[in-house]
Order: sequence, then structure tokens, then C-alpha cells
Amino acid sequence: MRSLQFHPTRQVLMCAGEDGRLSLFEVGLPGTEDAFLQDVRFKAFPISRASFTADGSRIIVGSRKKVPRCIIFLVFMQKLIFLTFPLPPSTMATFILLVLFQF
Repeated sequence: MRSLQFHPTRQVLMCAGEDGRLSLFEVGLPGTEDAFLQDVRFKAFPISRASFTADGSRIIVGSRKKVPRCIIFLVFMQKLIFLTFPLPPSTMATFILLVLFQF
């Protein structure tokens, strides 16, 4: 597990890992209800970092594998935007933090 974060306004937990899987779970439900909401699998994209934007409408997902890439996942629209940047892998984590504050 590389990233674990609560949604800023809803009772949703996001988990992401190096297996390329990003999962969303609803928290605070009675034990009899299913908490799983959604699972997205990014093939050949080990997730280095994932974070909700301030309004919770997007999740920024970054990977350091080969060419640094960033995926913007539009949570409620279930769309993906793929971005590739000419940055060295060591700066990807810094870049992701900068992007989060620009949305």
C-alpha cells in the first residue's frame, strides 16, 4: 500500500498500491453492508502516490516506472486523463504535490 487517504467531504477511503490498483471504500457503514465502491486497475502502472484533490472530484495518481506519468481520475464521472511529463523520476512526488494545489 503506497497511498491511503479519506475523501475530503464524503465517508470514502481511497487505497492505492504498487500493484496498480486503486480502490474506494465507503466507511462508517453498519457491519452488514458492503463497503466496497469501486476498483480501478492500471496495467503496468505501479502507483507511487495517489491523492484526492481539495474538492474530492479527482484523484491524482503518479508512477515512477520508466517515464514519469500522472493519471487524473475523475472520481464521479469515472473518466481517466493520462499525462506524461519529461521529469526525472525522483521529482515525480514533488510534482504531484504541486499539481494538487493547482486544481
